Amino acid sequence: MRLYLAGQFEPFINWYSAIANYVTDTKLVPTALESFYYCYETASEKHVKSFIENYNKSECQWIMDSGVFTMMFGRDKDKDHTYSSIKHYTERYIGFLKSFNYRDYVVEMDVHKILGMQSVYKLRELLEKHFDPNQIIFVWHTEEGYDGLIKLAQEKPYIALGLPELRKEAKRIRQPVKSVVRRLLGLIKDNTDKYPRVHLLGCTEPTIMANPYYATCDSSSWLGGIRYNQVLIHNNGMLRKGSMYSKVYREYLERITPKIMRGVEIYTERNPHIANVVDKVINKPRTLNALVGAITFTQLQNHINERYYAGQVC
Repeated sequence: MRLYLAGQFEPFINWYSAIANYVTDTKLVPTALESFYYCYETASEKHVKSFIENYNKSECQWIMDSGVFTMMFGRDKDKDHTYSSIKHYTERYIGFLKSFNYRDYVVEMDVHKILGMQSVYKLRELLEKHFDPNQIIFVWHTEEGYDGLIKLAQEKPYIALGLPELRKEAKRIRQPVKSVVRRLLGLIKDNTDKYPRVHLLGCTEPTIMANPYYATCDSSSWLGGIRYNQVLIHNNGMLRKGSMYSKVYREYLERITPKIMRGVEIYTERNPHIANVVDKVINKPRTLNALVGAITFTQLQNHINERYYAGQVC
């Protein structure tokens, strides 16, 4: 299982994953999930250039989300969204990625809540014209029913289940989210000859992640130390929550800071294009808090891989 660090912290998000890998002795390529909405639609020209430079010069496995759901229910929630307007957004999404030869994964358009499933299918066809099907993460929606999930799993190599949507479904049927996820993964397993890669979108709970039937997931909870002044520390497969001002956290930070700094030194030597940025931010508390969050979730990833995958990565 690979966990992708998600969030719009800055254009060099993947270096947090790289440092976390070093501190935890994880021999894997760094991972990151970014949103087109944040790295292009609402970003400054400088930010966009920095992202593209970093993509081309740094080793990382990326997932790019369209950010269309954030746009429709955030900045542009009062606008009248039509298929035509969202198609133009999709074309900008595709055009941006093609402009710098993006080679990693893309998430399809999440527009079903406003435009319906037929628009999802049309925009899916548009993406398939420009990207290899193995690059696209196809998302199942509860409106499609279990038959739709089985059909998607039988036809597509990489599919996703959205945890925010499944939490609503769990509330509707009065079952724990963990049980809903397990049932859906079991349904896929029982009805496919070749089990697809499965991604859990927005998965932040260790009890849900503790499952052997998915390949990847993403989480933005590693940024809790910045957003909520709280930190999460890994403890045998669980995440212990605490204040970033607590004695326990200060002592923990003191223990791991030397290895963090050594990891930063090695990374900037290999990636000189980011050295000036790192020098400016590395001693800021918010940067160290983000690094601790990345380390915590990397430790959780490794724990799950050891327990459910015999140390192997999907």
